[in-house]
Amino acid sequence: MKYTFNRIITIFVSIVFVFLFLCLLYYIILFLNFDRNNYNNDKYWVNCIGTLIEANNCAECASKFEYSYNNVKYEEYSYMGIKTQILGSKYIIKVNPKMPKKYIPLEWKPIFTSDEKTHLTKGVTKKISGSFFVLSTGISTDSLSNEYIVFEYKIDDEKLERKQYLSPQYKTQFPNLGIGQTYLVEYWDEDVERAIIYFDKPVIDTINININK
Repeated sequence: MKYTFNRIITIFVSIVFVFLFLCLLYYIILFLNFDRNNYNNDKYWVNCIGTLIEANNCAECASKFEYSYNNVKYEEYSYMGIKTQILGSKYIIKVNPKMPKKYIPLEWKPIFTSDEKTHLTKGVTKKISGSFFVLSTGISTDSLSNEYIVFEYKIDDEKLERKQYLSPQYKTQFPNLGIGQTYLVEYWDEDVERAIIYFDKPVIDTINININK
């Protein structure tokens, strides 16, 4: 029995040692490749526009984006944090020029392109929330966001509510951002639930804005 117990302890210690060694090796590799994994580094990553063509609204599912790089069209999957996705939504994405199939959608950078018909209205910030942690993916944390804002807007007296991720640097970019504030909101003519709130465009309630773009 004593031999068996010692043997178990030896095996357990060996497993722990191997696990710690692999963890150390993993983080050494991340450190050595920090610049390559930093999506803000234009030396390794370029901006493109990605269109959401397949939305899987579940916690463990990936969504598919369509994008073009060097006149080649790609359709690849990527994880999205917000689950209430609208097909046809467009985001700025970062693409690796050497491996164009490798990309990440910047969820805090939704956009409309010039050929899309949109309208303008006002939106009110309702809540700021987010995850308690971000799963390590080998990507610089300066390029990840885990906080989002909930905002409400009206169209023909109907209230709609959307979520939009915040930039990882939003506290520096918009230090006065808070709850109950009014900002310009742009929404899609084909699906009014696809909307973008612009934190650099505050709206004073007493001022009327043209709701048609």
